[in-house]
Amino acid sequence: MKKKEKVNLIDTLEFESVEAAEIFLKKSEKKWKVKLICTVIAAVGTIEILLVFNDAITNDILGGIFAILGLAGIIAAIVAGSFFNYIKVIWKCAKIGYCIVPFYLLDLVGFLIGAGVGMLIVCLLPVVPAGITLLQYKGNIEVAKDFIASNTQPTYVNVSNEEK
Repeated sequence: MKKKEKVNLIDTLEFESVEAAEIFLKKSEKKWKVKLICTVIAAVGTIEILLVFNDAITNDILGGIFAILGLAGIIAAIVAGSFFNYIKVIWKCAKIGYCIVPFYLLDLVGFLIGAGVGMLIVCLLPVVPAGITLLQYKGNIEVAKDFIASNTQPTYVNVSNEEK
């Protein structure tokens, strides 16, 4: 029996040259700030969505405002680059639904139900895919810094006063 490999949740980049890593670090300064701000907005949106769905807000105007803020959280998570993480979560839920039901044609229903549950998870908790994306980006920045540190050779200058 073959042992199953561990699936890594966070994908990291591999750099081929020091120049590529330095270019990535220069471009990543602004993107890091945008992703961080979008993740915070997605976290606030998650709280707002959960408040609306738990009927904590009874006023119609406040409920509408909180629903708009929740939608802003989902949009912010997508802006942060979490769209592919959304798709991964929905696909994994759909595969679980497909594998649970062993009967023909009912497995398609299980697939659709699993995909629906995945979409519900993604819409109710937009901070999860945004947080995963933020962690991936931070990991890529650390890999770039480590790559630059390990591949740069220190230059030594002869500072002796003896000249012949």
